[in-house]
Amino acid sequence: MLIMSKMLDFSELLITKFCHDISGQISAIDNGLEFLKDGHEEIKNKAMELVSSSSAELVTRMNFYRYAYGSLKRNGEADIEQLSKLIQKHYMNSKIKINWQYNTDICLRGITNRACKLLINLVIIASTYLIHGGETEIKIEKGSIGKLLRITGRGRDIKVNSEHKSILTEHNESEPTIFNIQVFLTRKLADELNAQLQMDYSNNHITFYAEL
Repeated sequence: MLIMSKMLDFSELLITKFCHDISGQISAIDNGLEFLKDGHEEIKNKAMELVSSSSAELVTRMNFYRYAYGSLKRNGEADIEQLSKLIQKHYMNSKIKINWQYNTDICLRGITNRACKLLINLVIIASTYLIHGGETEIKIEKGSIGKLLRITGRGRDIKVNSEHKSILTEHNESEPTIFNIQVFLTRKLADELNAQLQMDYSNNHITFYAEL
């Protein structure tokens, strides 16, 4: 019962985070629909533009977070091209540029959906630290024992959360909260894949390594 209770708590926190992550677009759509009730033609046109752009962004976010949080065929080989487009599209209108020349990576064959789920969550974490914007670079390389995922965020004034670091690299047993649930999910994915997680950082970069 205790295990089931913890699983339920974990799910509730993850759903809460997901709702928070899409709330901005939903609110924008709601505001646009309210403005459509106005009789002024110019306001109606702007409202339609708001509803249209926010709806498109909402669909993009939901597809992105479905891959990050949702159910995928565990052992199926990932469609890397689709994943790259998904990540690029999600960050297209943000301050973060995604750099992934996936067609030059030599270790793509055999990458599973589960491994890419880990990758996309590491991208989310790395990008979260780029509060002033910057670049997130994704690489899949040959590691010492298998494939190496290398996710690097580059920006300025990067300050690493010590709790996040200990959860990812030291198996910190603190309780999941809405503020660290993303990191706990990433840790669980890495454990499931028997992936070794490491990180290094400075005030202008943060890099995550996951060897599969």
